[in-house]
Amino acid sequence: MQDWEDREREKIRREFDKLCSAIAVVTPFISSLLRRLRIVLSRKIETMTITKRSVVMINPDFWLMLNHKSRAWLLGHATLHTAFRDHKRMGSRNKILWTISADAVNNTMQAEFIHIPPGELQQFIITLYDIYKMIKNFH
Repeated sequence: MQDWEDREREKIRREFDKLCSAIAVVTPFISSLLRRLRIVLSRKIETMTITKRSVVMINPDFWLMLNHKSRAWLLGHATLHTAFRDHKRMGSRNKILWTISADAVNNTMQAEFIHIPPGELQQFIITLYDIYKMIKNFH
């Protein structure tokens, strides 16, 4: 079992290095921050999360199901959350609303650098324009 996990971890490490290099070509800003992140593989989480200490936790099974563009998108997304210290700035605000707002800002910015990947993630990505469309009818 340990050998399999070591091989899996090494495969993900190589993929991460390739993604960092590819992201550096498109957006050096995100790439430079991404290389400073601490990333931990854990099956204790369902998909991916960022801790209050800016550690990015990724479920390896989830990660391996994604295509290259989706992986790049998620790494950029996590990087922006840590760069803007979203989890620290939330304070006592409503966690759900804060997360949706932070996601929308990060996704809108990131869409300028890395196009939204088709398919598996597209249904989950919310932008500022999506929020505008939702709230414009509340007047």
